Amino acid sequence: MVRVRKTIKCKIIKPTELKLKHLNKEYNNVQELLQLESKGIEFLPIFHSLKKKVYSANLQQALRFYKKIKPNKEYPISFRKDLLEVRKTDNKLSKYWVKIPTKQRKGGLKLAIKSQPFNFKDYEICESKLFKKKNNWFLNLTVQKEVELNNTYDSVLSLDLGQKYMGVSVMHPSTLMIPKFYGKEVRGIRRNYDYIRKQLGKNKLLKEIKRFGQKEQRKVTDCLHKISNEIVDLALTSNSTIVVGDLKGIRKSAKGKGRKFNRIVSNMPYLELIQMLEYKANWEGIRVIKVNERGTSHTCSKCGNEGSRPKQGVFNCSVCGLKDYNADVNGASNIGNKLSSGYILEDGATLTLPETDVYETSESSDFSRGECQK
Repeated sequence: MVRVRKTIKCKIIKPTELKLKHLNKEYNNVQELLQLESKGIEFLPIFHSLKKKVYSANLQQALRFYKKIKPNKEYPISFRKDLLEVRKTDNKLSKYWVKIPTKQRKGGLKLAIKSQPFNFKDYEICESKLFKKKNNWFLNLTVQKEVELNNTYDSVLSLDLGQKYMGVSVMHPSTLMIPKFYGKEVRGIRRNYDYIRKQLGKNKLLKEIKRFGQKEQRKVTDCLHKISNEIVDLALTSNSTIVVGDLKGIRKSAKGKGRKFNRIVSNMPYLELIQMLEYKANWEGIRVIKVNERGTSHTCSKCGNEGSRPKQGVFNCSVCGLKDYNADVNGASNIGNKLSSGYILEDGATLTLPETDVYETSESSDFSRGECQK
């Protein structure tokens, strides 16, 4: 069993004027205290005066989380899990209400929340964060459950992370699915906003650069959610385990190939995609296994001999005659082949596939590293 977490974004809906006043006071006081702390003047009377107006646990959590405070930047208030309460009600305004601790309201502030369809009562509520966006308030509620990851599966879904596409997936046995390509638009978004930033920089429009950067991140994150959802749904319907190459392999592959190529690799959000993939897959009981990518880009997935890459996206093998084959598909196939041949995991557990149509994972394997990361 492993513990898996996910975060549900909830909007606080129709708070009364008095509740808004309490929220703003708690939030603004925490921001001011953080700024004073960062300047090293917490000994001043103003700091101690403000400190009395903030719920002590909220300030302690903020100081614990935010070690380096940037000037004029706002930080979410983090609530300890033992101080949060989520209740299901028959209220017409909202199905779920949350109670958060504030200094202004003894016993906590009760707020109606709206989110994607989710049954909060079935999960443990963990540390969660309150933040403000324009004139709206949001609460990122983190929930946790224990999951027993599957030990048997019918196929292997291997994913190769590349430069042109965020990822290419191949199913083993290969007869089950044609290769799928994901996230070509991510590179286009990065290139487009990189050009915009350069133009704004020439005109010294620093505020606009920051605004466009936030817009770019929202677009990229939305793409990554769609990609990870599609891969997990595919693994779920086909009863597959997901195998990905270790990210170290991508960084190493960029070395020695020029500044432009290295910049493309550095700008692609591989880590963010893998984190999304891990927690979403684990939430459904699906294992995500990382394997060493060494040799996957230059080895022929058909015969196992070393081939050549006349172009970045093309793979040829003179031994078996494979020609003009997609290099990313070849890499994804090799990643799956590593698992099929019996791969030794980082924790020392061996994963061996029997000669049957159903694959089994080692019962002794500890996949705790697959838990959701905050």
